[in-house]
Amino acid sequence: MKKIIQNQEFELVDVPGGNYELGWRHDKLLPAKAIETLEHFTQPKDFRSFYFSPPRKVTIAPFKIATTTITWEDLVDWEVESFYEEANTVIEFSVMLNEYLAQYKCRLPTEDEFEIACGGSLFPWGDELPKGIPHQGYTSFTKHTLPSTYGLHLDPDTYTMELTFGQLKYGDGGESVCGDYPWPVPWLSFCPAYRINEALFKEAFWEFLEDAQIRVVIDGITG
Repeated sequence: MKKIIQNQEFELVDVPGGNYELGWRHDKLLPAKAIETLEHFTQPKDFRSFYFSPPRKVTIAPFKIATTTITWEDLVDWEVESFYEEANTVIEFSVMLNEYLAQYKCRLPTEDEFEIACGGSLFPWGDELPKGIPHQGYTSFTKHTLPSTYGLHLDPDTYTMELTFGQLKYGDGGESVCGDYPWPVPWLSFCPAYRINEALFKEAFWEFLEDAQIRVVIDGITG
């Protein structure tokens, strides 16, 4: 199924409804050294609650989701004052963006829907934790450049982020790479359960949001 919005064409794929297990529940998949590094890096915070959505079981209705993203500014007149003056949180911005997308009978994905569409594993490519860091020639790993189980094309650059309803996902604005964070921290922004903690960008709210990618969702499945 294809969807055209503001002359932008999106290919949408069906994701079945059902019961899913989501959130951070992957401690046993990481080597002890990775867990030790994460716990030391985030002290005194718990890295699980600070960086990831909570473990949960959800029941989701079927939906269609775009396989590719676009920046929200490519769909919305970014000079419209309300988008810059009325939204002070990601939730408020998400509400406004959904109100705009409603005229095209689509919306942002929820965090649950995004995690489901990414495949439900530790990473969209499975449970393999790569070596090196995900930047240019610093790793020989390439699976992070491949589509997810449902065919979603996910940006392999940590500098980009995706906006789901109320959460920024899949990327950290380059913070982990620019900040020279220890392995495996840079890779974990590619975990579907990863979310940018709002405490990290209170002073740079619009800097994080202005280049955020979005992918649209339509409720239901194709006939």
